[in-house]
Amino acid sequence: MAAQPWLPLLGNATTARHGSCPARTLPSQRDNRDRRRRYRGSGLVIGHRGNTARPNCRWNEEHNASHRPRQQHSFLPYAEDGTVTLIGATAENPSFELNGALLSRTQVLVLNMAEQLQALPDTGTTLDTTALAHRIQQRAPLYDKGQEGPYNLISALLKSMRGSDPVAALYWLARMLDGGEDPLFVARRLVRFANEDVAMADPHAVRQTLAAWDVYERLGSPVGELAIAQAVVYLATAPKSIAVYRGFNAAHRSARHTGSLMPPAHILNAPTRLMKDLSYGKDYQCGPNTADGFSGEDYFPDDMNPKTYYEPTRNGYEAQISERLRHWATLRARRQRG
Repeated sequence: MAAQPWLPLLGNATTARHGSCPARTLPSQRDNRDRRRRYRGSGLVIGHRGNTARPNCRWNEEHNASHRPRQQHSFLPYAEDGTVTLIGATAENPSFELNGALLSRTQVLVLNMAEQLQALPDTGTTLDTTALAHRIQQRAPLYDKGQEGPYNLISALLKSMRGSDPVAALYWLARMLDGGEDPLFVARRLVRFANEDVAMADPHAVRQTLAAWDVYERLGSPVGELAIAQAVVYLATAPKSIAVYRGFNAAHRSARHTGSLMPPAHILNAPTRLMKDLSYGKDYQCGPNTADGFSGEDYFPDDMNPKTYYEPTRNGYEAQISERLRHWATLRARRQRG
């Protein structure tokens, strides 16, 4: 293990040692000038007095301090001015457990299982750390639902489906379920994926995911999990498109800038005589009542130029939509020319 300082989460009362000096306890909650001055005056801190040696403070299981932010803040002055070198170890992700101020003053070293085993004390026996790490990883799923495990695996699942790899997607689904993840959490994410990443390229995708959700709620495990796996394979092998997602976001941006514009009068209902006198609904043409089922009218506000938000891809069913929209654009241009 590299002997460089990194400061993950701070633990309970912390001890500092320097050479043969006795252990000293740093304040874990209260950090005032008097206590800091007494600590510096103890002879432990000599780094700013011509000697570059500094005491080391070591923490184990530092993530236990994540629920005590005041304790983390109490160590900021010591970490910032170099009073001590803070060294810690944790099995959790410091990004989630350490406050930003301390994290910005640290150097984080990530060790894999084999590297951690190599740091064990020398027992005089030959240890195949790589093989042992492999055996440990096989024993139980590493999936702490209170930490980053769920986010890493759901990300792997979604990206495998986006990459049209059903085999990898099934693997990550199995990892999540074996780790104890709620299958309904996965089902909800699959419905969202069907809307965002497949969408109109395969409109049946949403129905497949909702059906899997329904099967699991009705039958539970393990049969319900098989329905979720089927939905995963369906999504991974379906054509993909985010054209609706992009178009909806573009429409939102326009709506925020033109939110006070009224619809054109010809598409407004006219239930009263006054509304008819104001030309509400005048000359409106119902598309399905025309010979070819298309009226070609303008439905944007009068003071707003027509926009193009939805631009379908050539993937899956959207290829047919693209052809249909081009046909309608030709009809609209022809009728506007008269």
